[in-house]
Amino acid sequence: MSTSPELINIDRVAKRYSANSTSVEAVRNVSFTLGETNSVALVGPSGCGKSTLLLLLAGLEQTTRGKILFQGKPLTGPSREIALVLQEYGLFPWKT
Repeated sequence: MSTSPELINIDRVAKRYSANSTSVEAVRNVSFTLGETNSVALVGPSGCGKSTLLLLLAGLEQTTRGKILFQGKPLTGPSREIALVLQEYGLFPWKT
């Protein structure tokens, strides 16, 4: 059984949002590795951090702790090689 080359490596990632005197930890201590031929599904109740993790993977948010590697390099911001398709229609809500 061969393993696919490492595409994404998430190592002890956390994301905390703070506003005024309130702080919420949306993602805590997430680690996994995906190869080029792997598929993954994020499943969980509303508010468990699924969207936050996707935003981190797209480079649209920065981690509070931990690191994300894409093709062996640190993910520090958006990349032309990463796409995020949202469930809701954002630009053209009338196009279904």
